[in-house]
Amino acid sequence: MRSSIWTYKTYKLTVWFLGSDKSNQGGSVGTVSAKAKGSQKYRVYLQWDGLGYIATKVEPAS
Repeated sequence: MRSSIWTYKTYKLTVWFLGSDKSNQGGSVGTVSAKAKGSQKYRVYLQWDGLGYIATKVEPAS
């Protein structure tokens, strides 16, 4: 069984944005950060693989 990056109890993320990645069919893009105050935000690109979403690219959000 594969673990999900969206397991809130494990990673305690704040999801600032989550939407469709219009440049990638079946893809999504989101902006997340750790719940700790002042944490760096990251843009996460996701792709559906038939079982769940897999992060394909992670970069610091500006």
